[in-house]
Amino acid sequence: MDITYLKYFKDAAFYENFSKAAQANFVPQSSISKAVKALELQYETNLFDRVGKSIFLNDNGRFLYEKVCQILDNLQECEQHFSYASQQNISIYVQDAGFFIALLSADYMRSHPKHHLSHLSYLDVQHSSGHAFDFTFMPLLDDMDGYNYEELLTDEFVLLVSKDRPLAQYEEISVDQLKDEEFICLYSSMWARILTNSFCREEGGFDPNVIYETNDEDVILYLVAKNEGITLFPRRMYYIHPEENIQVVKLKKAITTTSVIAWQKDKKLSKTEQGFLEFAKQWFDKYK
Repeated sequence: MDITYLKYFKDAAFYENFSKAAQANFVPQSSISKAVKALELQYETNLFDRVGKSIFLNDNGRFLYEKVCQILDNLQECEQHFSYASQQNISIYVQDAGFFIALLSADYMRSHPKHHLSHLSYLDVQHSSGHAFDFTFMPLLDDMDGYNYEELLTDEFVLLVSKDRPLAQYEEISVDQLKDEEFICLYSSMWARILTNSFCREEGGFDPNVIYETNDEDVILYLVAKNEGITLFPRRMYYIHPEENIQVVKLKKAITTTSVIAWQKDKKLSKTEQGFLEFAKQWFDKYK
């Protein structure tokens, strides 16, 4: 059985939704359906109960889901074991500053051709029974007791609007002036969204009217440039991929976020990992 089929099934079972599983794996929904169908044919049983357009994991599906999770966890442990032994592989989990980390990764791989960076997804970490990653890039939180970390960059949020929108005439604006606007945002579980929602509520007295949510910052910038809505976005991060038809407007009251590189407090860093940590710190210096 193709190991990819097992991963597709695991995600479909986790979400109980083929479309969400496809989005998580960046594949067409037909690929998820094909994988599930192949497993159902092999085991001669249905794994989901189908009610209209909805699917629900049945007893057979739950049994297989548990076993598949164990299989994939064991395979991941093997990969981590042998990667650690060679000290050439580094696994990272990006929770913050995604635009920056894509460029950092490219620069690191170019300067360290014998090393490999593995980017883990939310599902990889969620389904792991142990410490799935070597490093995570994340926002600085109030509670960092489980981590060692180094601060990389503090970024200030600004308002991004289409140059075709009346708000584009302002150089500086109060957040309460945005209460009647339509927002394009990251998903509500993501840190930047939590932070900006709280800011709008506490400083502006309103909850943003969110008309579109995504986990992709590029999509946000594209829609803002098309005048589909507005967004609050980290300034330095925006200028990595600026859009021609977007106006940057400063907020009168500052709201900032600090990005860090973190690793488990009980983890002893290998020589390769220590080198990556120093590389990341020096790489971010040029954006300060």
